[in-house]
Amino acid sequence: MHSMKVEDFIKRGESKTLEFKENANSKARILSTVIAFSNTSGERIIVGIQDKTHHVLGVLKPHEVAESLVSMIHDTVEPRIIPNIEVIPFRNKHLIVLEIYPSPNRPHFERSQGKEKSTYIRIGSTTRLADQELIKTIERSTLTRSFDEEVCPGAILEDIDLDYAKEVFLPHRQINAKELGSLGALSKDKEIMAPTVGGILLFSKERLKYFPDAWVQIGSFEGTNKAKIISTYKITSHFPQAIDECLNILKINIQVGLNIQEVRHEEVWEIPKIALREAIVNAIVHTDYSLRGAPTRIAIFSDRIEIENSALLLGGLSIDDIKSGVSKLRNPVLGRVFFELGIIEQWGSGVTRMTQACKEAGLGEPVFEEIGARIRVTFYKKKVQDLNLDDVDSAILDFIRKNHSASTHEIVSLIELSRRTAINRLSRLVDNGLLIEIALSPNDPKKRYELP
Repeated sequence: MHSMKVEDFIKRGESKTLEFKENANSKARILSTVIAFSNTSGERIIVGIQDKTHHVLGVLKPHEVAESLVSMIHDTVEPRIIPNIEVIPFRNKHLIVLEIYPSPNRPHFERSQGKEKSTYIRIGSTTRLADQELIKTIERSTLTRSFDEEVCPGAILEDIDLDYAKEVFLPHRQINAKELGSLGALSKDKEIMAPTVGGILLFSKERLKYFPDAWVQIGSFEGTNKAKIISTYKITSHFPQAIDECLNILKINIQVGLNIQEVRHEEVWEIPKIALREAIVNAIVHTDYSLRGAPTRIAIFSDRIEIENSALLLGGLSIDDIKSGVSKLRNPVLGRVFFELGIIEQWGSGVTRMTQACKEAGLGEPVFEEIGARIRVTFYKKKVQDLNLDDVDSAILDFIRKNHSASTHEIVSLIELSRRTAINRLSRLVDNGLLIEIALSPNDPKKRYELP
């Protein structure tokens, strides 16, 4: 394992793939996080950093503590996992870094507690106990066949609406039962052709009988919360048709202008139509339809639109990966058909198009969040506004940008103001997320500031 500067750890902050522990006193909490990382995203636990303040406290007798952690993990976790453990120095203190990898043998759990009582998962920056449904999702994630490629239990060939399949493919090519098999919508089950989960989701009139949450709920709300609902819609059409229906409902619930040009007139949505469309498509294609409890949801507020779907990020995939355009196709049958129909233009390019469209419209980038076993993308209507920085703030930020970091003393010398004024300036920039403190304590005389 390569060493990483402590400053880099602190700048990253706690997330799905990084957790700080003040000390190793609560080995049970460390163990649950180790199990959660193995079951979902992998990455690092750092012992010796306070989680709220990010102050570096260090670990006494770090090598002894590291050995005890290795023994605990080896003796307690089933199936066994072997993390990398490293002791790294920082200004006369030592930290313990545990690097855990996403495991192909998941789910992992505490041997003495059993699978049902101690299978932990990582959701956002929190560690949670997985219920039976999520345990099955973890187990399924290690298989070569995805959920939508599996034969749908209880479904028969007559559940597939072949006439609809032919109609939707008509502009592209002829389709028949054999072609549906090549797309993965049908599969052999004991030598008999039967619908797959993907086939039922895409082409069955009985979709909701098998998957009661496979629809889209749209709600329009007054103001910025859900206290007062204006209107609600239930979209249960076949998925290719449902995308256009969702966009039509969004159009009547947000502001849409008209850009008049010489040759043609172009609609201008307050949130770009292409961004909303890509988010709806992503939500449908990447939903985990094995999870029950809630449909895909679109919530329209005065200041934003939220689109969320059921999904648990596994196999090392994180929200940061999604934001950077990296994705693993959860439902290859849905993805394959959407690609054939021209709904998906290029694999993995949807998030990039969303972000680019918002930037070109002068809006902030869409915000991606992992909330429970659901993924939410939020589009804000408000134009991006910079924090009201004066010349002194700008000078401080420029200085740190050029020098990579700065102490309070260096900032005092730079702006030629009192130490208290400099500290107040720096604190305000930290509070607004423009700077990060690297310190052992609040009054650390060697405290430094870096850009996040």
